[in-house]
Amino acid sequence: MALSPSQLLLQRLHEAFPDTEDANAALVVLDRFIRYGGEELQLAALKASGGQLWKLRELVKVAKKDFRDVFFEARSPEQVLCLKGRTRSDPFPWGRHGYLLNVAKRTAEQKRRRSAGP
Repeated sequence: MALSPSQLLLQRLHEAFPDTEDANAALVVLDRFIRYGGEELQLAALKASGGQLWKLRELVKVAKKDFRDVFFEARSPEQVLCLKGRTRSDPFPWGRHGYLLNVAKRTAEQKRRRSAGP
């Protein structure tokens, strides 16, 4: 039998925060996500937090600006680190600074050249 989204959320909550006090604090933070999306957003935030309460609180701020960023961070944490200019202990397969960061720099440079004119 498949779990309902609420049951799945509680299961993932207790996996990420085994301590009861931390789990209760995380549940309070997760309730703030209801304004910006449903249980899918809560699950994404829980995954992206990596079991860290401070990160979960930070994701509420992110969701206020654009809730899609929370989904992106849950799905592609390596790319988020790359875009923020951070690296993990193991290097990315596409190099230290990351492919996406280089693309963003090139695009910004091209826009700068176009706006400067001939």
